Amino acid sequence: MMPPRTGAFLASSEQVTAPRVYLAINGASVVPVECSVHISLHQSADTFYAKIPLDNDAGLDETFWADTAPVPISILATNDVNSSAYTTLLVGNIDEPQIDFRERAVGIRGRDLTGALTDLKTSEKWQNRSNKDVITDIAGRVGISVTFNGDTDQAGLQYDQDYSEISDSDSCWNVIVSCAKRLGCIAFVKQQTLFVQPLDFAPQSFFEVNYQRPTPAQIASGDFVSLFCARNLNLAGDASLTVQSWQHKQGKTITSKHKSKGTGNGKLDYIFRGANMTKEQQDRIGKNLLKQTLSHERVITLNRLPGDVTLNPATMGLRLSGTGTGFDQDYIISTISHQFDAAATGYSMDIGAHNQDKKRGAPQQVQ
Repeated sequence: MMPPRTGAFLASSEQVTAPRVYLAINGASVVPVECSVHISLHQSADTFYAKIPLDNDAGLDETFWADTAPVPISILATNDVNSSAYTTLLVGNIDEPQIDFRERAVGIRGRDLTGALTDLKTSEKWQNRSNKDVITDIAGRVGISVTFNGDTDQAGLQYDQDYSEISDSDSCWNVIVSCAKRLGCIAFVKQQTLFVQPLDFAPQSFFEVNYQRPTPAQIASGDFVSLFCARNLNLAGDASLTVQSWQHKQGKTITSKHKSKGTGNGKLDYIFRGANMTKEQQDRIGKNLLKQTLSHERVITLNRLPGDVTLNPATMGLRLSGTGTGFDQDYIISTISHQFDAAATGYSMDIGAHNQDKKRGAPQQVQ
């Protein structure tokens, strides 16, 4: 099965592979007619869509879809069935089956295990518990383990002001995201693990993408069908972010401020306000919010690359080269869309990535 091709670019790879995908549904295995998996680091659930025949060997017929709930699912795929093992792309649950009796097929949509945390509501108070403890407690309720990368807080030292995390009929996922923010981190689920780590956590490796500019003898070429690069000029200049919190027990306002020097003109000033946060929490929040904001200065989109199931945004970054511009730098992968369609394009993927300009330094604390 050949990677997708187009007249716009000359693809650089000519390797013939045999990618495969299958669905593990309620203990049975079935090969879909088509399947797409959308993976995101935007602190929201990964989603999927698949189409499978009703008349399959796994017994997943119209009776099953009409009367069975819940329906767990795992999606596994390989780049080449002849040379590589299967990788789990998603573990979750089916939200909606839609039966087409005329075509004798069923379309299924669903989410990864983030959905279980989103649907679960809670009203409780965690008195003098660290954010790490709260996150671990909630994730364990739906059978998800937690991996913390970066700094974590300590109960006692940080909670000497009787800090409490309070939830009032909110989703457990919102509580986790709030606690992660207080740690200066983002939170996202991959398979059966919840990752809590800084936005710019150092990747273990890079997915490298190369563009070759056209010459009189050759058209432009690349590892993709299309490449789009954008720069937000409003984020290119100097920026500062101030976090203010009213400390009720002490009767005073606590302030944290960070700044970052850019390469463009202009200046941006952001102010965020909260309540009953410690100075340490504010420092982390301010630094993380400024990094998150400025990380959208450079945004790239890659469409129709040859698919790669080993691309893991939790541990990998993206490195672009060859444009001969400031866009040649490292990026944070924000989205991956895997698309399997045996009757059309085979296996391809789209990638979205972003980062601040490589010349901009890390945020500096000034207050």
